[in-house]
Amino acid sequence: MKAALVFALGLTTCTAVSATTSLKTVFDTFSDSWLNTSYVFTCGSDTFKLEKTFPNNTSLYWKSGLEWKAMTGLQVKDTGVEFSGLAISGNLPRKAIPLNVELPIHNGKDDAWRYFTLSKSHSSHPLAYVVDFYESKMITRNIADATHYLKFDSEKYIVEQKVVSRPKELDVYSQNISNLKVKLELLKIRKLVNHNENVKELNPLIADTKLQITEAEQVKEQKVKEKYLSDSIEDLARLMEIEATAKLYVNGITVKAPAGSYLETSYCEASD
Repeated sequence: MKAALVFALGLTTCTAVSATTSLKTVFDTFSDSWLNTSYVFTCGSDTFKLEKTFPNNTSLYWKSGLEWKAMTGLQVKDTGVEFSGLAISGNLPRKAIPLNVELPIHNGKDDAWRYFTLSKSHSSHPLAYVVDFYESKMITRNIADATHYLKFDSEKYIVEQKVVSRPKELDVYSQNISNLKVKLELLKIRKLVNHNENVKELNPLIADTKLQITEAEQVKEQKVKEKYLSDSIEDLARLMEIEATAKLYVNGITVKAPAGSYLETSYCEASD
């Protein structure tokens, strides 16, 4: 009679959990129990309840507000559970969506996402979960391919890419001319103030420095013309390229995030 009473009470027990109880301990106790039992645990911001009812039916529930919603496809493993039943509405996170486009970037960060935005979607993407109570973590992934539509900001792309910053390659010529002009002024000062210095020796130095300045200025002028022509050709080629690219993507693109591209790890703990 006493044994029957204990059995009846045991069918309605709940696994006690303290703040220091590990998920491994709770899960092992749950797995070894042949009575009705349950316990609550959290993974990230989600709260779940694992429940066992006589004779050996196991269910998993996800807390939505004040309600508990049953999860589907539950499989109880040696160290945890696998299940489905939840989904992401709208778009998957951007990091899960591959963006393999030929988008020439000449100016700024080499990041094609700067010019694409996800269109609003009402799609639903089913998820699969693996909870490892021994490792106290949950891995979430999408279980089906997910198609997304991306809009392309052609105006922003053209504005940012049509002008590039170039190194000041001609500064070396300007600095050389500046140094020669300083040298010339110093020679002229020496000629005025140093009466004992042989003027015949200074005049050739002054004349030679003037000639060097003229030649350096001519070289700089030629280099400026050559660089202007080279830059103009380069600018035209770049503008044609970015305009062709803008036309290619002007209507946006459709990309597919394959199953498993969304992969998140959450850490879990037992709840009181």
